[in-house]
Amino acid sequence: MTATTPDPLIPPLVAQAIELARRRDFSGSCSLEVGRLLRVLASQHRRGTIAEIGTGCGVGAAWIIAGLASTAEFVTV
Repeated sequence: MTATTPDPLIPPLVAQAIELARRRDFSGSCSLEVGRLLRVLASQHRRGTIAEIGTGCGVGAAWIIAGLASTAEFVTV
């Protein structure tokens, strides 16, 4: 995936976070497979709050947000 050819399977916010991690040479982001799992798990949470600790460049957070219902909240530290 490059900035000029977006991957349709990767949500735009995730692609932005991946690009930020690449520019900052941050290698601790979750893999695409783990990210997709996070999105599926978050999609099962209809209300309340999901929290994440250790956001790095926000790749995992972006995957969670991509799956989260609009009636739920997300907090990251």
